[in-house]
Amino acid sequence: MLSERVREEKPVSYRFYDFLFCEGCIGGPVMMNDLTFYERKKYIVNYMKKRPLISDFEQWGAQNRDCLDIDLTVSFFPTQRILIEPQEEEIRKILAKTNKLKPEDELNCGACGYSSCREKAIAVYRGTAELEMCLPYLIDKIEKTVENLRENQTRLIQAEKLASMGQMAAGIAHEINNPLGVVLMYSHLLKEELESGSQRVEDVDRIIHEAERTRKIVKGILNFAREEKIDRSPTDINELIHSSLEGILSSFPGIEYRMRLDFDTSLGPEEVDKNQIHQVFDNIIKNACEAMPEGGTISIKTKKTDNGFSVTIADTGSGISDENMSKLFSPFFSTKPVRKGTGLGLPVCYGIVKMHGGNIETGNNPGGGTFFTIKIKNLVVAAN
Repeated sequence: MLSERVREEKPVSYRFYDFLFCEGCIGGPVMMNDLTFYERKKYIVNYMKKRPLISDFEQWGAQNRDCLDIDLTVSFFPTQRILIEPQEEEIRKILAKTNKLKPEDELNCGACGYSSCREKAIAVYRGTAELEMCLPYLIDKIEKTVENLRENQTRLIQAEKLASMGQMAAGIAHEINNPLGVVLMYSHLLKEELESGSQRVEDVDRIIHEAERTRKIVKGILNFAREEKIDRSPTDINELIHSSLEGILSSFPGIEYRMRLDFDTSLGPEEVDKNQIHQVFDNIIKNACEAMPEGGTISIKTKKTDNGFSVTIADTGSGISDENMSKLFSPFFSTKPVRKGTGLGLPVCYGIVKMHGGNIETGNNPGGGTFFTIKIKNLVVAAN
């Protein structure tokens, strides 16, 4: 023992081991963090020069004999530790939390310190590892966070653009509602003068119906500009699209449009504002028809999703340039000829979809033409 050799004045061989020789300890809390490596080195050297240096180990032992009898021995006893093996189902659940749903998702990159993703999952089950030790999982979370930030930034920019609509909505509604009232009044008077069962009665009814719907559209613009609440009710989305097609296609007589409808039959009544969603379908289908003045194909697909539904409307027109793609939902922007468009249709659609807690995406088809995908989320009612 060390104490015995010192008492017997025998030479002592010793080795120095610094178990804390790491960057954190050398540059620890007593060091100023803004110093360079060479400045730190200078401070350490100066500190060591001020301390008395021990050159004779026997002399140091003689000066500290009172400390030689301190018992520094430590005893260790083996303990049995039973490691619980998780069931396959538990392993799959833990892997799923890090987006490893299929065997090919298990990269086994070793970044977590384990040789495989399964070993890491077992360690998480035993409490000796954490989910956040998975580097691909963390990267995926960061990418999603960045994507959410970009989406929020886009929403803020779009909200700023759409704010200008609020200043004009009241004037637009007033100017349109006045002639609409005259059209409705004279349409009803004309209907009263026609014989029951006449073909013209049906035509007048159509005028009244479209005038009433136009009034609702104007009201919808006001509601959107004022950010009023939407009026949800159970709505058959597939039937609503049929209604939009019937109304829009009838306004393009003499032009042949081929329809490709792929409706999800499992899509039941959805809680949406029927009039506002009808307006969205009308605007997008009308744009598709106007993009194909010589006729073409309109494809519409509905799909039930885990948290709502989606509707994709595509045409075979000339598509949209990259320069104009980012401006589609800007107020008063239009690629149509002068007096052929107001530039309010798509911004209103954007606002309606956003008020429903959804999203609207657009792009060009590989084979030509443009598509719009509307995604609406289910209404979530908070429990009391």
